[in-house]
Amino acid sequence: MTINLVFTVLLFISFQYCSCQTRSEVETVYNTVFTNYSTYFRPIWNQSNPLTVNISFYLIAVNSFDEVEGVISLPGMFGLSWMDERLSWNPASYGNVRYLTVPQTHIWLPYIYLTSPSKGYHHIGDDEYMVKIFPTGMIVWMTGGIIKSTCTPDTTYFPFDTQNCTLTVVVFGYSPDEVRLSATAKVDLQFYVTNAEWELVSSVGYDELTSGTLPMSFAKFDVVIKRRPAYFVISILLPIIFLVLLNPLVYFLPIDSGERMSFCLTVLLSFAVFMTLVDDVMPKSSEPSIAFVSYYLLGTIVLSAFSTIATVFILAAYHKPDDQKVPAFIQCLDLSKNDLHQFTKFEQITIEFTMDTYN
Repeated sequence: MTINLVFTVLLFISFQYCSCQTRSEVETVYNTVFTNYSTYFRPIWNQSNPLTVNISFYLIAVNSFDEVEGVISLPGMFGLSWMDERLSWNPASYGNVRYLTVPQTHIWLPYIYLTSPSKGYHHIGDDEYMVKIFPTGMIVWMTGGIIKSTCTPDTTYFPFDTQNCTLTVVVFGYSPDEVRLSATAKVDLQFYVTNAEWELVSSVGYDELTSGTLPMSFAKFDVVIKRRPAYFVISILLPIIFLVLLNPLVYFLPIDSGERMSFCLTVLLSFAVFMTLVDDVMPKSSEPSIAFVSYYLLGTIVLSAFSTIATVFILAAYHKPDDQKVPAFIQCLDLSKNDLHQFTKFEQITIEFTMDTYN
């Protein structure tokens, strides 16, 4: 009984000091501040001054990075805030209404565009987002979606490569003297979800002003990602290394086994298959550079081809008719029938000479 009484007293006191806003009060504020409001003009009284728009980027995940197409897909949101001098009120005069939430189409907006989209130009987001208005005239707008931007891949050290992609946004139609973007120094990662293939290394934001015939105010966000190499090491690099170790073992097979040629061709075709697998994940360009693993595979294919050619000559010399003379350059290659035989004969003569001298 005592606990219920205390709870009732506390609840009564909280209602006494609670500043609740009713629907009618919110509608009154809305009708008051939006009287004669126009979305066509910048929301400052002195149109000669620039409007500063603060912008921050909330990175949610790294969906994918297509090295062949050079496109990165990032789900994320852009948070923008600015002062609208026409949308302000005194909360004490309107039942302590602390903010208004209205559709974004009701107010002036600094629509932002990605300067390097993978497809056609369109402002980021759509018209379904809401805008929050505070009594001081501060506007907070969140917009975003799946952001697909072009990004030049650098696969030099594949699969241990790191990619640096920059998202550059601009408010088209306004010069820096009218609208100026101010980017936050850090990308917000409170909603970030890790990716199985790519690891987020760093992310920073900064703004940039350009001059010339068409001055612009840019907000840039650098996203640096690093590939997780375990899959490619197991499925590509290690098999290639083992094939390289197998390549010289062809000369340990007996010539009479008849397996030398098939062994050489199998290894050569295996290198060709891995060359195709690596080529499928590489960009079809020479800039900034071709991956070292591609050069390595090309070298192993060349060596394997030379090994196959040498095996052909060795087999041709071994199976030649007895009355046919072996060319000198083939004799140099066939160690098993020439140098080794001569060495064995020399060793036998040396042993016999030593035994005669001892006797």
